[in-house]
Amino acid sequence: MDTREEIEFINKRKFFRVYLKKPICTETSIVQLNGKSVKTHATSICVNDIGIGGLRFSSKLKLPIGDNIIYEFKLRLLHKRYNFRGSIVWKSEKENDEIAYGVHFQMDNNDIPGYFTVFNDLALIIKRKSQHHGCSFCDFKTCPNISL
Repeated sequence: MDTREEIEFINKRKFFRVYLKKPICTETSIVQLNGKSVKTHATSICVNDIGIGGLRFSSKLKLPIGDNIIYEFKLRLLHKRYNFRGSIVWKSEKENDEIAYGVHFQMDNNDIPGYFTVFNDLALIIKRKSQHHGCSFCDFKTCPNISL
């Protein structure tokens, strides 16, 4: 039976998420700090799930959190490149030095229908186990963010 806390957590999501059995390898960098544009080096991360509201990723790095820090996430999904911007809103450290992060996207309402279609198509392709997904899935042997 679900507890009230679990039910309330589930109900916080406005949009569905695509949960990835194999993470998508991508890069992120800080593009804005305290309202000012900045340019930082990109770092590799593994995206574990994604939806219109945001994404969850894992990394070995300790990254700064806060709505005053805007990250850009560059993903290849369904043979196209997408750039998403958002803030890290939570983190959870695991025993194997891996850190999970939650990101809330900054997205224009006009973009939502297009991204909804992309994420829905991604979910269908993953469900069908298609080899023609056009995504950059992580290689478990070489990815620096995955502990075996």
